[in-house]
Amino acid sequence: MPILFACSNQTDKTLIEKMRLDGTVSLLSENPFLPHPESTHADMQILPVKDDTVFIKNGICSHFIEDIGKISKRAVISGGDYYEAYPSCCSHNILICGNYYFHNTKYTDENVKQFLDANYFIPVNVRQGYSGCSSCYIDSIDLLITSDRGIQKESAKHSFNCCFIDENITERIELKGYDHGFIGGCLGYCKETNTLYVNGSIEKNMPELYGLLRQAGVRVVQSDKKTLSDIGGIKCIVYKASNFC
Repeated sequence: MPILFACSNQTDKTLIEKMRLDGTVSLLSENPFLPHPESTHADMQILPVKDDTVFIKNGICSHFIEDIGKISKRAVISGGDYYEAYPSCCSHNILICGNYYFHNTKYTDENVKQFLDANYFIPVNVRQGYSGCSSCYIDSIDLLITSDRGIQKESAKHSFNCCFIDENITERIELKGYDHGFIGGCLGYCKETNTLYVNGSIEKNMPELYGLLRQAGVRVVQSDKKTLSDIGGIKCIVYKASNFC
């Protein structure tokens, strides 16, 4: 099945080449409406929701608009045409786990919220605006990986299996412009192929998690660079027909 990968142009080159073996890669350049350190981050701008719908934050680079236009997806561009600082800039940085979504719902994009509510997704309100960046959900084993205490706490109320990534790991995650990044910003999961893509190495930095994933049959594709780097995650958009030339 064809896959369109959307990720920052700061993604490690070795990971980009590995993703190109599995699909087409769309590298995101700066969005002028986002804070500079996050302006190329996919999780700040792209939210695949259901099989045929992808929400896109206004200001995303034209290259991605062209790429998404080549596949059979309904792309909804939403958000203001002006610069937004934190937390307003996090309107699309939402963590979807099955039919639940975790976010600081005060800042959820209104078009996204209406769609999620209309399609019976259950909101889980948390303080973290960067819900998508701080976490990653592995559908095949119902595992929520997060570095946010609030998300960890709320996930327990809804019976999710949760793997909490503590400060010993997160403080070593690179993110230009900040002291450190989040674990979700290093990852991208494709549920259709049960594959986790990693900008860095969880095998080196989190061997127990790596072993758990491999034992459960999750395919793990890592970059040759061992240090984990937060590049705003990787969005894996599966589509039915390959229209790329």
